[in-house]
Amino acid sequence: MEAKHEIPARRVVNDAGKSEWRVGRRGLKMVEELAARGVAVATIAKALRMGKDAFRNVRERQPEVQEALDRGRAKEHDALVAKLYETAMDGNVVAGMFLLKARHGYREGEPLEGGSSAVQVNINLPAAMTPEDYRKMVDVTPKGDG
Repeated sequence: MEAKHEIPARRVVNDAGKSEWRVGRRGLKMVEELAARGVAVATIAKALRMGKDAFRNVRERQPEVQEALDRGRAKEHDALVAKLYETAMDGNVVAGMFLLKARHGYREGEPLEGGSSAVQVNINLPAAMTPEDYRKMVDVTPKGDG
């Protein structure tokens, strides 16, 4: 059978005599292409003419289906990061801040690893004085007019 006439997925009878879905070469290509475009898993399943649960089962039985989904998601990821990077390099500060946070661990209000250039001030206060100790230290007698 020619690949262009191959259906993406079909039901087959397994060794236990139960019907199950199998995804062919054309279906694997569809899965990867749709995942690379950011299409939801439920929509990919629908494109293969099966439900979400059937698609999950196929991915468990046929590792190549999960691999096609993973390859597609990786392509989508790389394309999104490249676009975000391009936007940041064109001067979009928000895109740049997001990349620093997401990819390089920057956090607001926390010093960077490897030291910080922020000034740190520590103030140590002595324990409270008793009234008697305070009077000894400070002359509190009223001064006369005179």
